[in-house]
Amino acid sequence: MTGVDGTARLEIPMPDSLTTWVVDVRGLTDAYQVGQAEVEILTQKALMVRPLTPRFLVEGDRVELAAIVHNNTSQTQEVAVSLQATGFALDPETEQTQTVTLPTGGSARVAWWGAVGSSAAASLVFRAEAGDLADASASLWGDLEILHYTVPQTFSTSGQLSEAGQRLELVSLPVSIDPTAGALTLELAPSLLATLVAGLDALEEPRFEDTLSRLSRLLANLSAYQMIRDLALESPQLANDLEGLIATDVRQLLDSQNFDGGWSWGPAGAETSSSDPFTTAYVLLGLNEAVSVGFASNEFIYQRGEAYLADHLGNPGNLEEGWQLDLLVFEGYALREADLDLGDRTDGLFARRSELSPWALALLALTISETGQDAGRVNTLLTDLEARAVRSATGVHWESESGSWRLPGTPVFNTAVGVKALAILDPASTSLPMALRYLLAQRDADDQWGSTMETAWALMAVTSALQGTGDYQADYAFQALLNETVIAAGEAAGADTLNAVATTTPITALYVDAPNAVLLERGEGAGTLYYRVDLQTYQLASDAEPVNKGISLFRVYYLSGSACPGAEGCTPLDSLTWEPDDPSQFITAALTLVVPHELYHLVVEDFFPAGTEVLDPSLLTTQTLPENETLIVDSRLPFSEGWGWWVFNDPQIYDDHLTWTAEVVPAGTYILTYRLLPFQRGTFQVLPAHAWQVFFPEVQGTSAGTVFTIE
Repeated sequence: MTGVDGTARLEIPMPDSLTTWVVDVRGLTDAYQVGQAEVEILTQKALMVRPLTPRFLVEGDRVELAAIVHNNTSQTQEVAVSLQATGFALDPETEQTQTVTLPTGGSARVAWWGAVGSSAAASLVFRAEAGDLADASASLWGDLEILHYTVPQTFSTSGQLSEAGQRLELVSLPVSIDPTAGALTLELAPSLLATLVAGLDALEEPRFEDTLSRLSRLLANLSAYQMIRDLALESPQLANDLEGLIATDVRQLLDSQNFDGGWSWGPAGAETSSSDPFTTAYVLLGLNEAVSVGFASNEFIYQRGEAYLADHLGNPGNLEEGWQLDLLVFEGYALREADLDLGDRTDGLFARRSELSPWALALLALTISETGQDAGRVNTLLTDLEARAVRSATGVHWESESGSWRLPGTPVFNTAVGVKALAILDPASTSLPMALRYLLAQRDADDQWGSTMETAWALMAVTSALQGTGDYQADYAFQALLNETVIAAGEAAGADTLNAVATTTPITALYVDAPNAVLLERGEGAGTLYYRVDLQTYQLASDAEPVNKGISLFRVYYLSGSACPGAEGCTPLDSLTWEPDDPSQFITAALTLVVPHELYHLVVEDFFPAGTEVLDPSLLTTQTLPENETLIVDSRLPFSEGWGWWVFNDPQIYDDHLTWTAEVVPAGTYILTYRLLPFQRGTFQVLPAHAWQVFFPEVQGTSAGTVFTIE
């Protein structure tokens, strides 16, 4: 209500946010006359400091950090501006506190040069003071993650002690590594259960937001959840964590179904992704497992998925290649509980069992067993599986004799599915313990296998082995000594022992010129002690050679606006003189990818300098055709110069790198390009680019590391 003069006064408390607010005022009289007005209000501090920092840093980079100081008072101010830094060492000639004179409404840029340290993150606090006025602010990105300009190298060994006794492992440091960086990690798992828990911790969040990665986490967590419930193991925290993760993954999988009822492998919403029978079967398998242990699903979505998969089922008699038979086995395993008559297809697959991969043999045996068909066929398939095992003094594993890049088929995946089948159908098999030993020996230092799919199926295999063999009922004492000093000890206590005993020794505490002795001791009692020793070392990326294991990568930078890449006479950049007042100054990053053979389910990631930002990224695909004809296609102009723009999905952007995915990459040469905006001076080390196949991670490539200077 206004006063008699028609005016009113309102006091509105503003949130603690420096921004521009729009005030919308509307009036209404008793005679229903109306009026409206708008005004903008700028909320700001009298003295304000605004940090300018990268999103991340790399150890050893020399960087100019800066801050913009604003004087919003009605008087000229002498302002003392300082930087308090942890993980960032100022140059000797750079003063920590600098004084600037700011007129009314004026601003100034204050800079500090320094070197990035070796800690995990840099904490930066910028502060401005002028008399009674003060302001302080951390980086917009919080503590800045510090990456290491190194190529990690891990040397591992593992084994098991099933009886009381000792085992000696010798660890020698390689000559070509940094003797000040790295560690020796020892893990002692008193049962397979402890091994399982360690693996579950590694699957809390998939590295990439693709369907297969999320499915792999879902299946592994479902298997563990069912085991905890069925064996009545006391682990309420783990059970609660698993319930939350499973519910999240089920919901996201349901939301990502395509209009035709199927699912695609690539990131949700990717333009180049279409429904894929293998991925759809994998999703149905995951959703079915979730429902079986009590998690809600959407019956309509599930039925649409079944209908899509049923329409894409092949007939064994009409399939020519082994991978097509393997795919049909996987589809049948996913549909084994559906209301479908798969008898004819099962008969055809059994008749052509010699053409199946080992993992397909194992899944076909599980399918026939669970659908209540001929038990004699199950025994025949298990006999065939045992006969195709690769045996050595240290383990048992399976390899695909003639596989396809289209489907998984690594030795780890084959062995994981084989272990699962033996643990369920023949837990007394003499091959089972040796196959488990091989499987556990393939883990890396982070308790993961080569891919998310390998990790998931390996964990499911361990879960099935636990249920089939009762390995979790362990009862014995154990310890480990490093150079005659006890570094780890524990006692197995049956199903209550859910955690492995792990210890880490800095590499600086190890002998450089002599072998280091790791002595493992196990006392009397039931059970098996599983151990793993990992020596984590680092080699400077500047000294590391590019890796070409089926994929070649090469990265260069050009000045945007030129005809590069592709034109003759293109000169790569390794430095740039930055003009802050020139907003049109861009850098074109060009990552050349050479693929000699057709690849499937490819992931490519490329890092960029910390002093740049990705700007309006787009994908250019240049393919060298057999006739040596060059074809350049811009994804933003798909019809301007032909075809090819659909090979790669649009990149996913992170603070320090970009990631591309592609379901099928024909043989050829590709150039993945994107634009960078320089905004910070410094000498920046750029981590190597990396590419690999999801199903076959050993097919990979790594570029050389580079150094880019912004002056």
